[in-house]
Amino acid sequence: MARQRRAIPTGRDERFPTFLPVFLFPNKLSEDDKLHGLNQLLLRILAVVEEADGRYITNSAMLKQLEFFAESMYQGYHMLDTFKHKSHVKGITKEEVRHSSTLSTLSFGLKRSRTMDDPSAALMVLPVIGGCRVGKKVLISHVCTNERVQSHFSSILHISGNNIQSIENTTFRTNVKTLVVIEFIFDIDDDEWIKFYSSATKLSEGSKVIIMSRLGKVARFGTVKPVYLNSLSEAEYSYLFKMLAFGNTDQRAYPQQVSVANELAIVLGGSLITANVIADLLRRNLNVQFWLHILKRFKEMVENNLSKYGEHPKDIIEKEHPIDISRFASTCPTSLRLMPPRVEKDESPERKLPVMMFGDLIAGSMSVPNEEFELVAWKSRIPPYTKYVQSVEACDDQMPRSMPHKRKRKAQIENL
Repeated sequence: MARQRRAIPTGRDERFPTFLPVFLFPNKLSEDDKLHGLNQLLLRILAVVEEADGRYITNSAMLKQLEFFAESMYQGYHMLDTFKHKSHVKGITKEEVRHSSTLSTLSFGLKRSRTMDDPSAALMVLPVIGGCRVGKKVLISHVCTNERVQSHFSSILHISGNNIQSIENTTFRTNVKTLVVIEFIFDIDDDEWIKFYSSATKLSEGSKVIIMSRLGKVARFGTVKPVYLNSLSEAEYSYLFKMLAFGNTDQRAYPQQVSVANELAIVLGGSLITANVIADLLRRNLNVQFWLHILKRFKEMVENNLSKYGEHPKDIIEKEHPIDISRFASTCPTSLRLMPPRVEKDESPERKLPVMMFGDLIAGSMSVPNEEFELVAWKSRIPPYTKYVQSVEACDDQMPRSMPHKRKRKAQIENL
């Protein structure tokens, strides 16, 4: 106890130099002093968040506090960048489109699932609900490859929700503790779920079920509180994008590039796939002119889709509609439509169409094929190593019939 009591004043003494001037003379501090104080505070919060992220925390109140710290940290860094680099590059206003919210959500969502009290149900079912390409499979993959999870469960079984009605008692090994993962693309009848659940309850004691879906209504099958994965907030997305774009490089040495990255984070609209592709390009070439070149090309593509369809390309793709990428290929005589991404496995049949990397298309470093071709959008570097491939079609410069005709998005990117 004595050691704990001595630790308290020590912490206060360390905070004294930066805290006292702010407390006594808040109106006499210069802008640089305030920014320095904010930076020091963010560094302390970052240390707490990173330390906690590596620990196995089960206290729900503490997890909520840590989530608050993380969100505040992202907002703080976003504010710090805005003030520090606002004079370097003129660009997009803040009236950009905000999406509903995956870096902190994924990590804290995983930890929240650990804190749920065991219900009285015979078999625990945890729903993981999230929108299009927010990281549900990545989260579940991390769970399934975790050493604690693999040592706890003797078997991990993946099942498609579309085939759940064909699951029989013989499918399950009743003598081993099993983790069952089910992906629902479509909703199913309650009777079908009850039949499956009845069969699954015969699993060994301690077995559990995780269901994941874009459909919020499948959460009704859960026996515990669902984990909801949302798109990243503006501040979280901006923080993540800069971490990806700079890697181990000190951002403070490249203030102009930081400003460009902040604008790009707005223009990209929250797309995680595109963030990885563009960040990979930028990280390999820190020349500010190259960064401005990428920003200009992507802004033109976004502006073109906003003008034609009234929506940001990310929103259009999430509705499974094609977008116009003709601005990436100005020499092409026809319009180019980029179809929504599909997941392709390495063992897929060999492609017959020409292939191009998405990064090469954005950078303009390669000639665009004069025929239909396939675009390798991204291959994840972490499990389950998902590869996204998109078809590109040449077409007349007309709005597709399936595209929305009304401007549903009120907040748009200005000054593009």
